[in-house]
Amino acid sequence: MAAHISLRFLGVRAFHSAPGPQNITTGGNTGSIELHDGSQRIFINAGFGINIAGDELFAHYLKTKTPVNCTFLFSDFMFDSILGLPFFTPIHFKSTELDILTGAREIDAIDGINDAATNLFSPFTGLCGFRAEISIRTLDSAMQLGQWTIRALTLAHPLTPYPVTVWRMSHDSGADIGIVMTCDNDSQSMGKVGDFLSGCHTLICAASTSPEQDGWDLHRTGFDDALSLALNINADELYLTQFHPEMTDLLLQRQLTRLHESLPAKNASLRIHLASEIETIAPICSIPVKKAG
Repeated sequence: MAAHISLRFLGVRAFHSAPGPQNITTGGNTGSIELHDGSQRIFINAGFGINIAGDELFAHYLKTKTPVNCTFLFSDFMFDSILGLPFFTPIHFKSTELDILTGAREIDAIDGINDAATNLFSPFTGLCGFRAEISIRTLDSAMQLGQWTIRALTLAHPLTPYPVTVWRMSHDSGADIGIVMTCDNDSQSMGKVGDFLSGCHTLICAASTSPEQDGWDLHRTGFDDALSLALNINADELYLTQFHPEMTDLLLQRQLTRLHESLPAKNASLRIHLASEIETIAPICSIPVKKAG
């Protein structure tokens, strides 16, 4: 991966935020990921962590008067992937342009966002409540966005009527990133994901296992699922994210140690990381170049 591409985790939790001293290292905001190559700024999902980037972009807008223009990729339309949108400050300004890409049909994306946005837990009233110029497009074939080639694999969601999207993002510099934020962990689904992401250098995968192995674990990728997928596609790096709110820093470190110890000798070179908020990574060498909070 090219050194000028930054990978930043703006939130690392699934389901709901998990603030507290027991999560101070890993972070407690619901999930969002930012990729920036100096030209294109791409966000995957919009959990509460998206407010961090929103404040930065708004400050830059005030300083330079340059309108915000960025792209969102949504893996699903559960509330934890959506409800950070009202806290993304630029979304409340007419000068902002947001391009939403999804593997689902446009109508499913609109309905999914509005359903999540208008339920009991939501602080906003759906897409109509934002002033920004928002476009929604279905990605049914490979799309070129600047130096990125973006591909989408659409699967059935185990718990909602709206589909899940797995993303593959290839950069002209050689970066090749697979992103699995929500996926049923049955063998058929994981087989399709493995075929779709085969050869990806970097895998970012949800690891939503709970300490008590609760019911959600029957339908969500966990630590072992993520490791199996990384080995299946022959990845060089695995970033674990979307942690269950009850997985404290200590429990996460134990899981990381266990995964390292379970690596087959032939795959000992696979680098496994716990995603931390806020952490900016120079992907070519996987060295954290900025960390705060």
